[in-house]
Amino acid sequence: MASSVPAVVPTIVPPAAPSKLPAFQDLSLHHAGTRPASPTGRSGANRRAPINDASVEPDTHPTARSASTFPKSAETVQVILRALKGHYLFSSLGESEVVDIMHAMSNIQQPAHTDVIVQGSAGNCFYILEAGQCEIRVHNDVVGKYVGGDAFGELALLYNCPRAATIRTLTPCSFWTVDRTSFRKILATTASTMQLSRVQFLQNVDLLQRLSHNQLQKVAAALQLEQFPDGAYIIKQGDEGHTFYIVVEGTVQCTTSSTYDGKEKPLMTLTKGQYFGEMALMLNEPRQANCIAHGTVSCYVLGRQDFTNLLGPLRSLLDRQMRIRVLRSVPLLNYLSDDELDLLAHALRVVSYDDKQPILRQGDNGDTFFIISDGKVRVHKSGVEIMTLRSGEFFGERALLNNEPRAADCVAVGRVECLCLDRSSFEGLLGKLEHIMARETKRQQAMQEAAFAKGTPAQPSTHKNNVARHVVVGSLDGYIFIISMGDNVARRPQSRQLCQFWHDRGNADRRALVA
Repeated sequence: MASSVPAVVPTIVPPAAPSKLPAFQDLSLHHAGTRPASPTGRSGANRRAPINDASVEPDTHPTARSASTFPKSAETVQVILRALKGHYLFSSLGESEVVDIMHAMSNIQQPAHTDVIVQGSAGNCFYILEAGQCEIRVHNDVVGKYVGGDAFGELALLYNCPRAATIRTLTPCSFWTVDRTSFRKILATTASTMQLSRVQFLQNVDLLQRLSHNQLQKVAAALQLEQFPDGAYIIKQGDEGHTFYIVVEGTVQCTTSSTYDGKEKPLMTLTKGQYFGEMALMLNEPRQANCIAHGTVSCYVLGRQDFTNLLGPLRSLLDRQMRIRVLRSVPLLNYLSDDELDLLAHALRVVSYDDKQPILRQGDNGDTFFIISDGKVRVHKSGVEIMTLRSGEFFGERALLNNEPRAADCVAVGRVECLCLDRSSFEGLLGKLEHIMARETKRQQAMQEAAFAKGTPAQPSTHKNNVARHVVVGSLDGYIFIISMGDNVARRPQSRQLCQFWHDRGNADRRALVA
C-alpha cells in the first residue's frame, strides 16, 4: 500500500498537441454519477463502445518511459480505486491491474476557472477528479458537471484523438491522471505475466497435461477468471450448461438434489486444479449436479465453443474422466479408490438400444450395471411409470453385488447408448464387491477405535465423495435401501442405532429404526 502521507506535487502541464489529428473524436466523457448530455443529442444507450485497435499494442520504442509510482494517502487510494472499478473501460481488468494503474497516477492541482482539457485538442491523459467541481462545455454551452470521484478522458488511453468537450474548473481542483504510455506499459506487463502464470497453472491440471505448450497457451488466452462468494451456486442441477470450470482458489462442494424432497446430498469436493462442468458440454444435457462455492472461490471459465475447439484432442480423456465421475456417484461403489474406479472406467463397454427396446425386465435375474451415455430410459414398476433417467444417470447397480431379480422394467426412449459393466468383469478386475465393502467397513471401524483410544472425537468419514458410510441391503434399480450408522456410533460403539431409509422419487419416504 502506498504511503498514507498526502502528496504535494507541482502542477503538471499536459503535453502539447501534435499538429495532425485523426478524423474521429473522443465522445466518451464519463463519470460515476449521471452522464452529461451528449453533444450530438444521442442517448447514453447508443454511446459508442470502447475502441480497441492496433494502437493498443504496447509501445516498444526504446525511449518510452516505464510507469512510475506516486505517493497517495489511504483516502486518495480509495477514491481512485472506486473510480477505476466503476468505469466501463477498466471493468474487465483484474485487481492487480487496477492497483497498478492507481499507483501510476500522478497529481495535478488546478485553480478555479482553468481549462483542464480543451475541445478539439489532442488527448493523451485520463483524469479522476478527487476534489472540486468542473463544468463540461460543448461549443461553449454548459452540458454537465463533474464532482469528486468522477472520471473523464478515457479514450485518450486507447488512441490519439481530439477531445469532444472542454472541461473547466469551477473551484480549485485536485486531479489524478495517467498518460497513454504508462497505461499501455502496465497492461502489456500485466498481460504477459498473466499469460505465463496461467500456462504454468494449467501445466499442473491433470486433465491438460497431454496438451502441447502451444495448445496450453491458446487455452490460457481463452480463459476468463471469475470469482464466486461463499454459498454461491456456480452450477445448478437441471440448468443448461454452456461453460467449463477449473478451480483456481477455494473449495467447491458438489451435491445432487432429490426430486422427491428437494434435499441435497453431497457427491464430492473439488479443490485447486480440479475441474467441473464438462459433462453438460459433452452430452448436451442439463447439469447433473449442483456445484457450490465453499468460501470465496476463483475459477477459470471456458465457454462451449472454446471448450470444443481447444480441448478436442482430450475428448477420449474427458470421456474416461466423465465415466469415473459417474461411477463415483454410485453409492454402491463409494468404497472404491480412484485407481479402482479408473480400472472400471476402462472396462465399460458400449451397448446401443433402439426406441422402445427393453433394457431390463422386472423379475429377470441380472448381472449387468448400466450408465446412460446418450438418450433417455423410462423406468416402469408393475406397469406404472415411475421415472425417466437421462444421460449421466445409472441403473442396475445391484447386479454387481448378487443375482437378485430386477426390481423394474427399463425401456429405451428413442435411440439410447449405455456403458455397461457385468459382474464377472467387475470381479475379474477387483474381486467380489461384498469383500470390498467389508474391507472398507473394517477400515472405518479401525479408524473409529483409534480415535477413541486417543481420546479425540472421531471425524466423519471423508472417504471418496464425503458421503456417509453405509451398507446396502436392497434396492429398486438406481434407488437404494441404505443402512447408515447414526451419530451415536462414535460415542457408544457397543450400542449402535441404525436408520434404514428409501427414496423412490414417487412414493412416501419410508423410515424405520432397527437394532
